[in-house]
Order: sequence, then C-alpha cells, then structure tokens
Amino acid sequence: MLPQADILVPEEATSLSLGEALSAEDFYALNSLSRVSIKEGQGSQIALSDLVLELAHFIDADTIRKMELGLLEDAFKREWQLEDDFSLVERRNKEIDLVMRDMEEVSWRAAN
Repeated sequence: MLPQADILVPEEATSLSLGEALSAEDFYALNSLSRVSIKEGQGSQIALSDLVLELAHFIDADTIRKMELGLLEDAFKREWQLEDDFSLVERRNKEIDLVMRDMEEVSWRAAN
C-alpha cells in the first residue's frame, strides 16, 4: 500500500469545478502561486480533480505537510478555543535528524 503522500488521484471521484469548490479567498490564494493565473469565470471550466493532479506535480511534500499542519492548527484553535500563539511541532527532534543523517551516510558508503 502506498503512503498517502504518494497518491496523486483523489480517493473519491468528483464532478466539481473550481468555481463550485473554491471561495474567492481560495482563488486569491491559488493565484498568488507563481505561474498560476486563473481569471474570473475560468473556474467553471476547470475540474477540481485536474487541479489536485496538477498541484501534486509542482508542490513538494514538505510544502503540503506545512499546509496541512497550518490547517490542523486552525481547526484545533477553533474547536478547543486555544490561544492564537498555539502551534504544533513542525519538525522532528534534532537528535532524530542527526541519527537519520548518519544512517544515510552509512548506507551511501555501503552502496559504493
């Protein structure tokens, strides 16, 4: 079974267009990405599933994780009435990173 981050196709089929699925704020955020320009009225001609597939090609996994983390933080703040300065940890413990780096180096040296 593939990790969820490796799946490019939505789990359930949808016939929604961008115009039906996205708000004006969502369009503004989408158009703020480099090389993205969706004019008013074009949203009804583009399928939401096409957008998901295209985004999967030029947004890396770290960016997606950061966006998901931000959305999760917002949801927690609303649901649990947390303070505005609440944030989830966005990276692993430094020691884990050092061990992973050492293991990668050992693996690289063993492969040569």
